[in-house]
Amino acid sequence: MRRILFVSHVGELGGAEHSLVTLVSCLDQGRYDAHVALSTIDSPLGRALLERGAETHAIPSLRPLRRRDPFMPITLIRGQRALSALARRLRPDVIHANSDVSMAYAAGLYTESGSGRTPWRIVWHLRDMRGAGYWVRHLRDHSHARIAVSRAVLDHHGLHACERSRVIYNGVDLSRFRPGLSGASIRRELAIGADRVLCLCVAQAVPWKNLDTFAGLSGEGYERLLIAYPPPGGRPMACPASGPGLQVVGYRDDMPEVYAAADVLVHPAIGEAFGRTVVEAMACGVPVVAYRHGGPAETIVHGVSGLLVDPKEPEALECAVDRLVADADLRGRLAVGAAERAQAFSSESHAAQVEAFYEDLIEGGAG
Repeated sequence: MRRILFVSHVGELGGAEHSLVTLVSCLDQGRYDAHVALSTIDSPLGRALLERGAETHAIPSLRPLRRRDPFMPITLIRGQRALSALARRLRPDVIHANSDVSMAYAAGLYTESGSGRTPWRIVWHLRDMRGAGYWVRHLRDHSHARIAVSRAVLDHHGLHACERSRVIYNGVDLSRFRPGLSGASIRRELAIGADRVLCLCVAQAVPWKNLDTFAGLSGEGYERLLIAYPPPGGRPMACPASGPGLQVVGYRDDMPEVYAAADVLVHPAIGEAFGRTVVEAMACGVPVVAYRHGGPAETIVHGVSGLLVDPKEPEALECAVDRLVADADLRGRLAVGAAERAQAFSSESHAAQVEAFYEDLIEGGAG
């Protein structure tokens, strides 16, 4: 039995945390004993993990790290010490850091054995395209292996696909996100007629998601729904306000039905590492309009499962949205292609690839 200790520095649910829950749920329980260290168990992430039978461990000193915080080094050291104590007790085969900040805590365990070789292997899950410089080099040098959620992320960090740095796309629960669901109740709730085209955007309220771009779409001939929520452990920006043809709401638990109510997903982010909402929408048979950049450029097949536009052309996104709104036949063809494309991102496939990565890492020894 392999023991895996996952590390998460937040208790809220964002894209990275949803991916963690999905992975833990799909690991082979006959081969892997999953434990999760997180800041608090009484949290959305903690409850989601408990529902799936994961062994959770509260480490209150695992907190978001802010570079301008003068006490940040103290916070980091305290978290590393607490995580070290838990790891010495559990003796995991792999410590899997679920984010850059979680990896900063796990980095303190790199030479835990004192001999330069650790009794465990540390995996850094690269999920962002924003870190650079010394920070990235430090985390890279204090991890034994790395999983990137897209080739774009690997390239951003100056890494090459190899035995210890591998691209494994996030998985989505295709039994939950699937075509054929009814969004009628969502449309009734929002007072949107069945004959109106609905364009949806789902994103964290952070600058690089470009929520204002979605809010600024003309909305001519269609309705817009923006679902915006705070970033886990971060500080949200002010969301666009609801207005004519635009409804702004917070995150919902009935997202499969929300996707089913939509005709088009608009993803205006630039610098998106993967784009979980992109794949969730495609899995529900919703075509996507996004920029040809980052993760969406790899998950969306242009003209088959959605439309990709040049991020350097300011009007291109709106033109692509207008094209889909006006062409019901095109939306229908792309909806079929979107559902087919999403099959490549099943949670089972994701877990199997991660398990194979663990085995290669454990059998190969520390790097």
